[in-house]
Amino acid sequence: MKNKPRLDSVLHLLEDVQFSEDDVTQLLRQLNVCKSPGPDNIHPRVLKKCATELTFPLFLLFKKSLSAGRLPDAWKEGHVTPIFKKGSRSDVGNYRPVTLTSVC
Repeated sequence: MKNKPRLDSVLHLLEDVQFSEDDVTQLLRQLNVCKSPGPDNIHPRVLKKCATELTFPLFLLFKKSLSAGRLPDAWKEGHVTPIFKKGSRSDVGNYRPVTLTSVC
């Protein structure tokens, strides 16, 4: 069994992550509006169209999340959907789970 990384070493790695408001704006503008929203029901189209207005609040939220080493609870939720791969549709082994999480 592998040793788990120590929490302080993980937090140290998170401190090394650097990004700017411009980075957040750029990522919001690159969102694929054909993707589905997650459990929060915030559609990527809304995030993309409101990129200018949402950049600063999301930037602050991302910075706080990284400094605390925690994600908001709502971002940990997901909708799991079985996706058929191939073979018999009655065999549960022929499905793979796909989880939709918050776009943010």
